[in-house]
Amino acid sequence: MSEIEDITEKERAEEEVITAQEELKLQEKLKMLSWAAESSTIAIITTDYSGNLNYINPVVPKMWGYRKEELLERHSSKFWHPASEILEAGKECREKGEWTGELVARRKDGTLFDAHVSLSLIRDDDGKPIGIMGTCFDITERKRADNELKKRTEELLLANQRLDLALEASRMGTWDWDVVSNRLTWDERMFRLVGVTGEEFAQTHDSLMELSDKIMPPEDQKRMQKALQEVVEGKTDDYELEHGVTRLDGTFRRFAVKGHAYRNSKGELLRLIGTTQDITERKVAEEALRKSEADLARAQAMAHLGNYSLNIQTGEISWSEELGVIWGCVPGEKLSFEELISKIHPEDLDRVLETARMLREEALPFNVEYRIVRPDGSVRYVPDRGELTRDETGSPIRMFGTILDITERKQMDKQLHKAREEAEAANRAKGEFLANMSHEIRTPMNAVIGMLELLEDTGLNEEQREYLRLAQLSSESLLSVIDDVLDFSRVEQDKLELELIGFDLKSLISQIMNVMGPRAASRGIELMGEFGVDVPDLIIGDPVRLKQVLFNLTSNAVKFTEKGKVVLSVETCKGKAPYTNGEPDINGEPGTDGKPDTDGKPETNGEIKLLFQVRDTGIGIPPENLDRIFDAFTQADASITRKYGGTGLGLAISSQLVELMGGRIRVESEVEKGSTFYFTIPVEKGVGVGAEVGMGICRTVSVEETSLEIEAENEVPCGRNQVPCGRSLNILLVDDHLINQKLVFTLLENKGYKVTIAGNGGKHWTSFQRRISMSC
Repeated sequence: MSEIEDITEKERAEEEVITAQEELKLQEKLKMLSWAAESSTIAIITTDYSGNLNYINPVVPKMWGYRKEELLERHSSKFWHPASEILEAGKECREKGEWTGELVARRKDGTLFDAHVSLSLIRDDDGKPIGIMGTCFDITERKRADNELKKRTEELLLANQRLDLALEASRMGTWDWDVVSNRLTWDERMFRLVGVTGEEFAQTHDSLMELSDKIMPPEDQKRMQKALQEVVEGKTDDYELEHGVTRLDGTFRRFAVKGHAYRNSKGELLRLIGTTQDITERKVAEEALRKSEADLARAQAMAHLGNYSLNIQTGEISWSEELGVIWGCVPGEKLSFEELISKIHPEDLDRVLETARMLREEALPFNVEYRIVRPDGSVRYVPDRGELTRDETGSPIRMFGTILDITERKQMDKQLHKAREEAEAANRAKGEFLANMSHEIRTPMNAVIGMLELLEDTGLNEEQREYLRLAQLSSESLLSVIDDVLDFSRVEQDKLELELIGFDLKSLISQIMNVMGPRAASRGIELMGEFGVDVPDLIIGDPVRLKQVLFNLTSNAVKFTEKGKVVLSVETCKGKAPYTNGEPDINGEPGTDGKPDTDGKPETNGEIKLLFQVRDTGIGIPPENLDRIFDAFTQADASITRKYGGTGLGLAISSQLVELMGGRIRVESEVEKGSTFYFTIPVEKGVGVGAEVGMGICRTVSVEETSLEIEAENEVPCGRNQVPCGRSLNILLVDDHLINQKLVFTLLENKGYKVTIAGNGGKHWTSFQRRISMSC
């Protein structure tokens, strides 16, 4: 028989005892952990599985600046910046069981600090995650120190890079002489300076001392030894030397060496460290600069030109050597700005100061001429030109300028001015003399020609008529010379003026053709006239001067043409570009370059341009004489003067008359084939000027004309205030020259006019003017 005992309660009691013991151990353990957490210098935080704070040790409120109750039960992401990073860390901890890293925390006052954070997952007895525990400590100072170290490391690295670049760019190497061991060390750049690499040196030389002796000239070695001795003896800590070097490739270079001594406490030399720089190019540049400065000084001395630089703020002034010579300063003498100003001539000083004021205040150019008085009392004339340099605010800080001594030029100008005045006076006297002489000769010549014309109407035999014809030709030739001289003197004295009136151009051309026709026929050549269909009959211009030019050109063409023909033509330039290679074409055809008409000026309303041409098949002009054909007293060669005669003034006068009319006369010629003279002038169309010029035919008679024969075919339309034609005219003839009185009286009386003669017009004018017709 067995006995069964119920031990359930016993086991339950034992289990309770065990549980109580375990709880006691756990509580002891938790107490120890709590004590450890509470006394730790590291912030300890626990959260539930969602991240809400449920425990913080005392370090946390201090570290974040919150009260404990402000932190508990709040989500941990509220205390980190940015919140997304702590959330990402918590997510990784839940997935992997732990996370370690650096985050940025945000305090209650908004300031930030760097923190090292470790997170681990909290699990229950069944291994189920129920929360997260984290530890954190402030690493701000460590981070700042790390960053500072990193920054300084980077700066040091950058400084070394810059130093390397600077040394490389300046072609500079470094060296270190250990005096104790007498060991000389070069960097790689030093080797390159002498034309060898460090590896090549090690294979071919025993020591750098040996290499230095080999590449340095003996005289420079002596200088180096002397400089080193002064450093060794303690006379100086700075070692400086310039010397030459013959590189291993044979080229010669100049080096500049600088070093500094390092000594022990006793002053004994331990090391000498320094740099060596290749200064060959600098030396070449310095020599070129020295030569340039010497050349500049020589040029300034030759040109009497000096320069200066004035510091506006301090008044300090510097100047070139030549400027001191100009001002009469002793070589090397330094004067203040005020002392220099005192040398300006008193009469010029105010003007100079006013110009300087305008330069400073109104930014106007400084360009003034004045006189300076040297210490020896001599006066010099100088133009002074300067420019200001201003700072960023616009205030003047410096003035640079040049001064030129023009005293000799001033003296030459005075002499030249005096000589010019004397020449102009002589020229005026010559002009007046020529004009007076021409007038005095022309008056009796008119009488001679007139009397010869009267003599022609008397009963002469053939021999007498031949003599008379020769006398008339000689008289007219002489009168033409006198007219040319008179016109040339007027042109030279600018006394020739144009008279703009309406006239019949076709009639003017006809007059020239009628006069020159017989001459051309007598030489067996054909004289032709061409009048463009679009050329108006009536134009406004100076008919007398235009006729003079055309008559001169046509007369020359007839004179220098022995066979063939002479053509006088006129046409408009509208719509044409009469150029070949930039010059008008002799036929007035459009040019190949597409340039505008002859003078390149556009036509205005009512204005047209007429192209006049005189073409001949005469002797032509050699090319070398074309440039001077329009010069006064000039013909192609002396043989022409001997053969054909003439003064050489006709073309010169014609050229100036054409320019006065707004054009320019030109010529194209080929020897033995002929010449073409042409010009283009602007004129006003004569449309609507009929009332001005009238439609009758009349002529104003002047005793200054070469011929007094009045024929309708040679006349021009009469203008307003001219006497109407076809009536019995009463003419008052006033002339104090008795022969001219007789000549004109006879000519007019033979034409059927009633003539009243007076030595002067005063006593006959009042009664005579009542009978003057004013209807034209």
